[in-house]
Amino acid sequence: MFRHHNVQCPKGLCWLQRCSLPEDLANVISQRQLSDHLYADDTQLLKRVCLTDIPIVIDRLQHCVQEIHGWCALRRLQLNPAKTELIGFGSRTDIRKCRLVDLSLHVGAETIKSVTVSAVRDLGVILDDELTMKPHISKVTSIASITSDD
Repeated sequence: MFRHHNVQCPKGLCWLQRCSLPEDLANVISQRQLSDHLYADDTQLLKRVCLTDIPIVIDRLQHCVQEIHGWCALRRLQLNPAKTELIGFGSRTDIRKCRLVDLSLHVGAETIKSVTVSAVRDLGVILDDELTMKPHISKVTSIASITSDD
């Protein structure tokens, strides 16, 4: 959420493929000074941040993701990098500034790059990086028009 000087990662990294979030995994997240939101079998890692502190937050996210990846591996679970996304929300200017910083995260041998993600789906709502809701409105409108044609 760069609009209010936040960074948020609503999917993947964020969204873990697991059955529950035991207390020890919640501790891993809180020790990195991150917040989490839980929805069924999905998890979001969140952090409010000033633009100047983005590299510090990315480092925290990276260490947290590595610990979660290890935690999952010990339990024969898998963090799915293909379903893992990192996105920052904010003004167009803030988003441009953030794209100058390497926002890549590594899960095992795979890399998650936020630069390629400008919108994510969260509980059925498509959120774009500027929080305009345009992609969501377009999707809902196109579905409504297809439905009304039938």
